[in-house]
Amino acid sequence: MQCERGTIGDCSASWIVCSSGLPGAIGEGARPFRYLRPGSLLPAVSQDMEWAYFLYFNEAGAGFYLAMRNEDFNNPACAQRVKEELMNRVDEVLEGDPHKAVVEYIITSVMFPL
Repeated sequence: MQCERGTIGDCSASWIVCSSGLPGAIGEGARPFRYLRPGSLLPAVSQDMEWAYFLYFNEAGAGFYLAMRNEDFNNPACAQRVKEELMNRVDEVLEGDPHKAVVEYIITSVMFPL
């Protein structure tokens, strides 16, 4: 399993991008998700609604996990930084994945529509 972890501390965001090994690589981070299903972009929130989570992985375990404070989604500067970093990593890891274009669209138009 090859995973890359990243954070932007002042934007309260952290992510894991893996070429294989998801969802196992996120460990307790999988808790907020009601189900884990390959090929689907899965959103979740913490019980106090303070954190938003997103998880995507394919059948081979390649994909990404993002945790970010809800208030920072409304901060255009943070959203843009996280979007760019996540898109760069996803582009590398999901090379050749049939769902890649859908995931890129969801990141750019649904998660971070700036």
